[in-house]
Amino acid sequence: MSDAAIGLAAGTAAEPYLELDRPRAIADHGSPDRVVSIDCDAPDAERWTLVTQRVSPEQRDEIRALAERFAALLGGSSPMSSHRTGRGRFPASEASRW
Repeated sequence: MSDAAIGLAAGTAAEPYLELDRPRAIADHGSPDRVVSIDCDAPDAERWTLVTQRVSPEQRDEIRALAERFAALLGGSSPMSSHRTGRGRFPASEASRW
């Protein structure tokens, strides 16, 4: 994880969830119910293609909005965030899969 990405999460509620170790294979996590890939491909993953390509507060906010929307679609308690629709945003045709 880049220093820039770590800095964006510093002091936020997300900081305790940062995985600073080397990336591990998905298989090392058992059988996950859901896998999300951000700007990359992973087997059987839902791909999120970000509009904001530079690591920045805007990109952090875009990922937060996507995660909140995903949690709400899964029945989580996170509030929905108002986020524009577009590339990488849960199309209605796919929402039923979640």
